[in-house]
Amino acid sequence: MPIKSTESNKTLDVGVFFDITSGTGEKTITVTNPVTGVKTTFPDSRITAPGVASADGFEAGTYMQLKTIVTDFPDPGQWPICTRFQDPSTTPVTDYYGDDNTITIGKACEE
Repeated sequence: MPIKSTESNKTLDVGVFFDITSGTGEKTITVTNPVTGVKTTFPDSRITAPGVASADGFEAGTYMQLKTIVTDFPDPGQWPICTRFQDPSTTPVTDYYGDDNTITIGKACEE
């Protein structure tokens, strides 16, 4: 189901295309508002990496999941998105980045 601007408690699944199930590292999702250009990075505390397949067709452990709150996506449009997983079990610590992508945020009814 598409996410509309200012909607809360919606699930956003973002494919990372590498296995993050065994890692205990930090996960981040960064998005850029297409209207204002402001970048927002969602912290690890708001992101999960479910060990089950997603409704969007991602395999278990190959996607990050964010539950939206009303302020996450204030404007409709094409939002550039980037994921990062930092694996502290490697020496040195390794950063893994997902492919650059965009998500479409729809227009809320009252707009």
